Amino acid sequence: MRIAIVQRRMDCLGGAERLVHDLAQGLSSNGHCVDLFVYKFSHELWGKAEDLKYKLVYIPLSLIPKPCRLVAMALYFRIKLRQYDVVNIHNTYVHHWMIGALLFNKRFPPVVWYCNEPRRETYYDVLEPEQFSEWEKLALRKYRIKCLGRLKVSWNNYKYKFLDRMALKHIDVVLANSNYSAGIIKKAFNITPVVCHAGAKESQQVPAKVEKKPYGLLVSRMVFHKNIEMVLMALAEIKNDLPDGFKLIIAGKGPDLVALTKKSEELCLAEYVEFKGFVTDEHLESLYAHADFFIYIPLHEPFGLTLIEAMKYGVPVIASSDGGAAEIVENNKDGFLVNPLDLKEVSLSLLEMITQASLRNKFGLNARAKVMNYFTLDKFVERFENIVESFLV
Repeated sequence: MRIAIVQRRMDCLGGAERLVHDLAQGLSSNGHCVDLFVYKFSHELWGKAEDLKYKLVYIPLSLIPKPCRLVAMALYFRIKLRQYDVVNIHNTYVHHWMIGALLFNKRFPPVVWYCNEPRRETYYDVLEPEQFSEWEKLALRKYRIKCLGRLKVSWNNYKYKFLDRMALKHIDVVLANSNYSAGIIKKAFNITPVVCHAGAKESQQVPAKVEKKPYGLLVSRMVFHKNIEMVLMALAEIKNDLPDGFKLIIAGKGPDLVALTKKSEELCLAEYVEFKGFVTDEHLESLYAHADFFIYIPLHEPFGLTLIEAMKYGVPVIASSDGGAAEIVENNKDGFLVNPLDLKEVSLSLLEMITQASLRNKFGLNARAKVMNYFTLDKFVERFENIVESFLV
């Protein structure tokens, strides 16, 4: 098949970007002709053009004034995408570009939208009403005059919801990365998506454990809904019981990095927490491979690819019972599922994971077996192919 994958940006190292790259590589390895349409692409993150199995096609977005982009992109894709057997789109804005391309266009190929989640900034009132104040604060951060900012945000949300409804009338199938995501997509859009669990590129073997100081790992973008402050507070609760030399390594960057670093200092965690900021892909794999455990307890996370990235190395995990993580982790078998807002529960799980090596070993073996059985990249690509082919028949 000739497959066009459209992703607005590939210049950062996030879960959505990782999924797009791995999917494009996997489909290409299976003999499909894959072109990835992007506005920005980082070869430093994803590899040189000659090393990629898919072909890059750059979208001329920077040449188009913002007020004209919706119409211009519709015309661009209306012409560019006709030659493909299927079009796979990802993330916000891209599906809006498809409205004009699809309208009254019988020659356009089937469109598959892999929707990680509805745009949180637009649908938080429906999906996360208890986090309303935090999302409003985030949305208004760039506006000096708050009342005008609220008007602008309200208008944008109305516009995005209207465009979502228009796009969904023409898109052939919507995929969700978990049953949890399928539920919130149905709640926001009033449609029933097809679940297609993602997967991670498998490691051939678990590296031998080396003599090192014990450390836990957290990999995330530094934003409030990733709930990193709760992890810091839980660690502060048990710091007097931590073994000598223990550290929690936190990798990732984002708007809350400075605030979280300050919070760590306020909690007197300087000797127990190390913020790495951005790390290269190679360094990140090494951190995963040698970690004693991995913790990731966000609020309302649709899936949690980082959990799979850790589990494939036989690393036990502490994950949020809220969201798609519960479809990856089985409590007390390959890790702990905790209420992400319960400080005591998070603290006790952390302490148990840190101090009980035999439990970590048991969880780690089960975690790797689960990933290799279901959550590998090959199995994800196979699931995606089967779904797409069923809609082409």
